[in-house]
Amino acid sequence: METVVWKRPRPRRAFTDEFKADIIKRFLKGDRSIAAVAHDFDLTVSAVRGWVKQAQIDAGLEGRCNRRWRSSTVPGAAEQRALELIKRHFGPSAELDTRYVGDITFIWTWSGFAYLLVFFATIKRELITTRPWRSITELHRAVFSYIEGWSTPRRLHRSLGYMSPAQWEAAHRSSGNATGRQAA
Repeated sequence: METVVWKRPRPRRAFTDEFKADIIKRFLKGDRSIAAVAHDFDLTVSAVRGWVKQAQIDAGLEGRCNRRWRSSTVPGAAEQRALELIKRHFGPSAELDTRYVGDITFIWTWSGFAYLLVFFATIKRELITTRPWRSITELHRAVFSYIEGWSTPRRLHRSLGYMSPAQWEAAHRSSGNATGRQAA
């Protein structure tokens, strides 16, 4: 029978305000994540995250991602709502290259904000929010490499019958069946 070794919980430690302030400054420099700073000083990530959050509250600041919904567009009383032309159908259309659905997002870089039209949410999860961006050019190259080098030629999509977008489009251009459905 295999024995299980239990790791003893770390005893609670007390830290001075000066030490906490130094840890917070190291994170706020922008070149290290909270996890990296915590690892450097053998601290828990949750402790450092709590110190940073408390420092922001004390300074009257709000985090950049407070996870509350805020409407960025407030229509005027006389404004007419845009027509719903796509009818909530986000899958492959009957004809190739006729339907595009996107979202505009902004990304903070060291040289200012970059605005990006995103056609799928996975690019945000897998690329955009993974690290800080030094410049708009660096971000542009990374997005281009992600789309042209990974997503379009290789990423499999369930809605496309577990084919990549490039494979799906090539198969349906040659067969003349752009809907992706089998004929009855």
